[in-house]
Amino acid sequence: MKTSRLLKQAIKLRRQGNSYDAIHRALSIAKSTSHSWGKGVLLNRSALERLRKLQVRGREKAQQTIKNKIFIRDHEIHSNALRTVKGLHVNEHLMKIICAILYWAEGEKSGHRLAFTNSDPSMIAFFIRMLRLGFHIDEEKLRAVLHLHSYHNVEKQKKFWSRVTGIPFDMISI
Repeated sequence: MKTSRLLKQAIKLRRQGNSYDAIHRALSIAKSTSHSWGKGVLLNRSALERLRKLQVRGREKAQQTIKNKIFIRDHEIHSNALRTVKGLHVNEHLMKIICAILYWAEGEKSGHRLAFTNSDPSMIAFFIRMLRLGFHIDEEKLRAVLHLHSYHNVEKQKKFWSRVTGIPFDMISI
């Protein structure tokens, strides 16, 4: 096909609101050629709207792709961490180290009490398990304080966190 005919088709496709990528694919020309041929073409309102919708769909698709990649990456990290932890020989000394590292990351560093703040039930359960196994603690002294929003069901949340932590229901406050 002659260049002049390709140029005319590229201009026509651009006026219809096609992207440079769509023109490049439709006419089997370089993307840079589709851009240079179509960059000066005046677009009517419907063509501009079509391109705007394509941009929106493109951004949505990119965001979903990023979310999927993050999900896959996080799943791989989680799987690798589980494999690593399962291979460890866990003893009281290691439990103390794990508990100390978790406290270092999530614990309250002021006052005369041990406070651990996190909203992940598995993290809370793991920390308390390491605390119980690594240290000889007085179970009577364990308490939990929940920070709830107005839309939370207090009794349901207290029951849930009591199951997660093994702390008696009546030792959980708001």
